[in-house]
Amino acid sequence: MPVSLYICETLLHLRLYRVLMGNFESVSLPRLKTLCLERNIYPNEASVESLISSCPVLEDLTIVRMDDNVKVLRVYSQSLASLSIGYNPGDLIRKYNYYSEKVRENSGLVIDAPRLKYLTFNYERSKSKIVRNLSSLVKVNVLSAFDISSVVGCSEQQMAHNFFTGISKVREMIISRNMMERIFSYLSVDSLPQFCNLSYLKGNVCSTSVTFLDVFTKLLESCPNLKSIVLVLTCFTDYTDEMVEMRVWSVPKCLLSSLEFVEIKNEYEADDGVLEVARYFVENSVNLKKLVLHLQYSFLKQGNPAIFKNLIALPRRSSMCQIEVFNVHNGRALGIF
Repeated sequence: MPVSLYICETLLHLRLYRVLMGNFESVSLPRLKTLCLERNIYPNEASVESLISSCPVLEDLTIVRMDDNVKVLRVYSQSLASLSIGYNPGDLIRKYNYYSEKVRENSGLVIDAPRLKYLTFNYERSKSKIVRNLSSLVKVNVLSAFDISSVVGCSEQQMAHNFFTGISKVREMIISRNMMERIFSYLSVDSLPQFCNLSYLKGNVCSTSVTFLDVFTKLLESCPNLKSIVLVLTCFTDYTDEMVEMRVWSVPKCLLSSLEFVEIKNEYEADDGVLEVARYFVENSVNLKKLVLHLQYSFLKQGNPAIFKNLIALPRRSSMCQIEVFNVHNGRALGIF
């Protein structure tokens, strides 16, 4: 790396890919707005922290990590609006043991960015995550593997609590299956902070028991102003007598006041549980305008008449509610009820 690049007064956009960075005494990038750091190696933790914090008008930052010589990555910025951080999934697969053990040992991530609006965790595996001053946060996107583990002086539950509190001002949240499992685990012993600004929630769920919705309603209790829910079900059990439990589930505040749209995408062969989840929302949502179902073709083919008859017969608490059904494989519309 030429030292002169660190003090370029006119640079607007910078991408560093697989760069072995040397030591530098000072950084001055007064006009840099976009910075992309991909799979680089830094001399120490302080160097990458200095590089980021020395860009006073930086708006968009992407960090793709590998073996970067940084245990605790600190992102301090007063101007940052968008941050994407994590690992390349291919790197994680090729060096699974390395990244799951060596890199994660005493690893950490600290984000302090009061103007941050968009935050993406892409296979982020740091053991400790600290987020603060995120009052401007609009959207959080958690892609695939996400981990919050205990560190010295702080329990795993406390780490999770601090993280959820740090992102509680968010308006839109997209969470992976792993993160949903993390939330479910957290809810088994504690309650989430209130996400009063959250209006859109998308989550991937893998469950071997219909009781997942019992925990999901606890999550919804923390989202009193939620307007839209998108659920992607990647596995589910067949219909059993356990389904009767759904009829006594609690009804969160958002279903009684703000919820207007629900979309359920079933990626598992069995659809019986999906229809019961749909029933829960239709029967309990006061202002629901539309429920969209994406069902498996094999299931539709086997029981078309009965399925559509049951959908039509669903008692709807909202007089405005429409139910739309699609084939999950080709997206073809199958009916509006």
